[in-house]
Amino acid sequence: MKPKLENLKEVLKVLEKQYEIPKHLYQIEFPKKQKKRKKRIDTIWKDYTIFLFVKKRLSTCIRMIQDKCKVLSDEVANLSKDRKTYTYNRKKMIEKLHTLSHLVFAAFDGFGIAKEKSGKCYLKNGQSEKFLESLSKKYGNDLTKITPKLRSFEYDNSKIKDEKTIIKFPDRMKAVRAVVEDIFYWEQWHKLYKNELYNKKLFKKPIDAKENKSFFRKQLQEFWKRSTKITEPKYNLNFFMNYEPKFKRYWTRYWRFFLKIR
Repeated sequence: MKPKLENLKEVLKVLEKQYEIPKHLYQIEFPKKQKKRKKRIDTIWKDYTIFLFVKKRLSTCIRMIQDKCKVLSDEVANLSKDRKTYTYNRKKMIEKLHTLSHLVFAAFDGFGIAKEKSGKCYLKNGQSEKFLESLSKKYGNDLTKITPKLRSFEYDNSKIKDEKTIIKFPDRMKAVRAVVEDIFYWEQWHKLYKNELYNKKLFKKPIDAKENKSFFRKQLQEFWKRSTKITEPKYNLNFFMNYEPKFKRYWTRYWRFFLKIR
């Protein structure tokens, strides 16, 4: 059986015995060891937790708009009931109806969302209200012409403080904390990492990991850093719809709104 040569250096040593080897053949750059890629399991968890974060933040903010719409609708209904003061209340009713339309456009098109450098998001009246009125005067009730204009509306940050706030949305950390404090988060984490945890003899149950204060804080901090990556191109509308194919209509309907509050 012939001896097996393991690498090029051994080959050159054998050839040296019978041949003169040119020097340039010795100047071979052997490939360096490639860096280990992150485990696929970590990528799966990162993507899934970003989905959980966005779903929580979006649903929370949309619910705030829906609740505000309900309150305003009830107020308009009560004002219209009293016929004796109907004329007096008419101005208030018109103002509330304007705000209602503002809320609807905000939910579907992100219209009127003001964002500060700190990341805090507000639904504002003022600039946006005047802009909406000017569009209504110009195009009447033709939403095919009004809607594209609303999508292009941007706030002048220098005037934000002087305008009426309709809704102050919670910061992103609140959504992150809400997800991590739910046992569902730990159940999914435990399922994904169970083999690794078994080998390391860590956290036999999801609740064990959740109740470990230092580990809980670590997960919270990592999740917060992860949530800042939602502007990456891969986290587009299709990414979230793929997680919930049955709710494609929901994601499509509120996607423009989410882009303003993310």
